[in-house]
Amino acid sequence: MKNKILLFKVGALGDVLMTTPLVRQLRKAFPKSEIVYYVGKYAADVINGNKNLDRIEVFDQNIFYKKNPLKALSLRNKIKREKFDLAFVLDKHWSFGLFAKLCGIPLRLGFNRNGEGKYHTHSMIYQQVRHEVHYYLSLLELLSIKPNNEDINLELPLVKKDLTFANSFFKKNKLTGKVIGIVPGGGKNPGEKEPIRRLAPEKVIELLKRLSKTNKILLIGGPEDVELCDGIIKFLKSGNIISAAGKSSRKQSAALMKKCSVIVCGDSGPMHIASAVNDKIVSLFGPTNPKRKAPLHESSIAIWHDQEIYEESYELYGKLPDINKKWMTKITVREVEEAIKRLLLN
Repeated sequence: MKNKILLFKVGALGDVLMTTPLVRQLRKAFPKSEIVYYVGKYAADVINGNKNLDRIEVFDQNIFYKKNPLKALSLRNKIKREKFDLAFVLDKHWSFGLFAKLCGIPLRLGFNRNGEGKYHTHSMIYQQVRHEVHYYLSLLELLSIKPNNEDINLELPLVKKDLTFANSFFKKNKLTGKVIGIVPGGGKNPGEKEPIRRLAPEKVIELLKRLSKTNKILLIGGPEDVELCDGIIKFLKSGNIISAAGKSSRKQSAALMKKCSVIVCGDSGPMHIASAVNDKIVSLFGPTNPKRKAPLHESSIAIWHDQEIYEESYELYGKLPDINKKWMTKITVREVEEAIKRLLLN
């Protein structure tokens, strides 16, 4: 069966990565179809080079976030001219279902979050606690295709120059033996004043102080994390801690993560990047539920102690939780250290 298939996703970084098992299984189900992914520019680079896609089309996600009707109309006209047979609408808000309908796509599959799937021709109920990867795969069921729930690895294509960069960085900074990658930043969505998905800085420093006595540590982050990582190094004054924050592209950071023996991070875009290239991850959770987002490798470890104060509306609708609840405070440095040691031994 030959169809022209659209996947549409505004963001965010981790969410786009969690759709890659769907992309892979969709290609297996429709080997001769043209599969095109329209994606917001902020997250586009993580699927560049995905062999299961015929084409990637990038748009400015602010068309929707900042409500620019003229640019939205232009994008709608572009998609409509493509004459897609089928669309997977991967964002959950009702407005994206309406957008796909206005694009003239006859078959539209998406999620129904408390009635928000009304503009889809076929929808999957989105409510119960279930991993996002499995939710995306469940959309195949709307086409009477049984998803393979074992084929769930995230994909982030790396090219030779990314791997060469990582090798050179490790060599230049004498990162030998079992290197522990730490992501102290991340976990802050637009509109959030406080990074509520991060371990407290004093606990990060205590963890690094313990680990750096006998291990090489690589701090990983983007340009926005440079001040944080540099401050940690300046405070601890340890020759065993190296920062790559702001010194690498997103895919170069992924290549660095691939070389680490263990990665430690909170629920963030970098956690999903790590999950795509490494199967030994210690993930730390607070206001989000690891059953929805944590790396799915059997060898990875998720730590979560905020079940009693968990607010489901944060994950379902993006409603900011009460910052006065002091998220992640029950996570101890010792248990994180023990989880790291366990993975280093395996």
